[in-house]
Amino acid sequence: MRSVASLFSGCGGMDLGFLGGFEFLGKSYGPLANHIVFANDMSAAAIFSET
Repeated sequence: MRSVASLFSGCGGMDLGFLGGFEFLGKSYGPLANHIVFANDMSAAAIFSET
């Protein structure tokens, strides 16, 4: 498992790419072996929305 730092937590979509396990435009993406260990954003609500 790889550790990933999320520098723009409010964007969210970038974190989905790191984690996998989602569907987009009819294509399914399986889970990836990444774990977000650090989240940074100006808004505390954005940081804690990922956990």
